[in-house]
Amino acid sequence: MIYRILLNIILGSLLFILQFGLISALPGFWRNLNLIVVVLVFILVLKGFRIALWWLLGLAVLLDIYSFLPFGINILSYLWMIIFTNLVLVKLITNRSLYSFVVLIFFALVNLKFIAIIFIFAINFFTNSTGGQIFNLEILINLLFSLGTTILAAVIIYYLLNLVSRKLKPVFLVKS
Repeated sequence: MIYRILLNIILGSLLFILQFGLISALPGFWRNLNLIVVVLVFILVLKGFRIALWWLLGLAVLLDIYSFLPFGINILSYLWMIIFTNLVLVKLITNRSLYSFVVLIFFALVNLKFIAIIFIFAINFFTNSTGGQIFNLEILINLLFSLGTTILAAVIIYYLLNLVSRKLKPVFLVKS
């Protein structure tokens, strides 16, 4: 049990370091890749809601410590994202196909960005500070690049996991 907890802490820390040490230094639009969302969605689908919540809390606390936003914005945004993504997974998605993962990551990333923008807008509104424009062309372009790179990373990870694991194989299709 302790081994699993330590392994999850180490893997979560490595994911955080990979996201902010390597991916954020990539050139061009590749720095918009959000590997944390991809990993959280894969953990949600493959391991379940409880494990995804633990990963979310650990990563969101690290994100809040690292971020210039007020403490708690990332925790609330990622918590809302994982709850919404779990709702979509339980109510709408019926299998573990590539399209299901693409839809889940699309909804998760769009939800995460817009919830974070709404929280920042609310904080700026209640503190009477001017935070600039909430929706402008640069934010939308970054969202599109983020969607493109994140979905591409999810497709690559899906196929890699499909090669090494049987968890993504459909159960109802049996070879004769």
